Amino acid sequence: MGARGRKPRVLAPGVLLLLLLGLLVALARAPHLLRRPAEPPPAESVGERPPVGSVVEGRVTHVPDGDSLRVRVGTREYSVRLYGIDAPEGNTRQPYADEARDYARRLAEGKTVRLFVRDHDRFGRVVAEATLPDGANVGHAMVEAGLAWHYTAFAKSDERLAALQAGARQARRGLWSDPNPTAPWEWRKRHRPAGRGR
Repeated sequence: MGARGRKPRVLAPGVLLLLLLGLLVALARAPHLLRRPAEPPPAESVGERPPVGSVVEGRVTHVPDGDSLRVRVGTREYSVRLYGIDAPEGNTRQPYADEARDYARRLAEGKTVRLFVRDHDRFGRVVAEATLPDGANVGHAMVEAGLAWHYTAFAKSDERLAALQAGARQARRGLWSDPNPTAPWEWRKRHRPAGRGR
């Protein structure tokens, strides 16, 4: 009988059962075969951030709040936490948060900044001083306008920030027009959303 006339072989139920059991045992020993491969972490979280002490230049693509920037440096984009300052919290509606964000946007969004990298924080951000083309320091400008605090927990010895805050407070600029403003680090303790930190 030719090949056309042959009936296809059907595996016996016992053989099918053995094959299925073998597959289940293999998957039990290697469960990762069933999982989708994880997406690679962003470059900035695997040590490809600019090193501490370096100076890099990039364009500010976004200003999410009064003390943070998104900066594109070459082909990479970094979350940048402005060194030595802490601005009112927008995600928990702290007073002056919108004013701080809007002022930071007017200062920096779309502009080229030079970043002096001071540190990397536990959230994977680059902690840096950001200087605008005209030489203005973004963090200093925020404190001078009364729209951010001198963040003494991380920049206690920064005399320039201390002096700028004292001047803004004496002039009752920005948030200092409130007789008893709450520092963002105190506000966060009282209003921190679940799963969030600083």
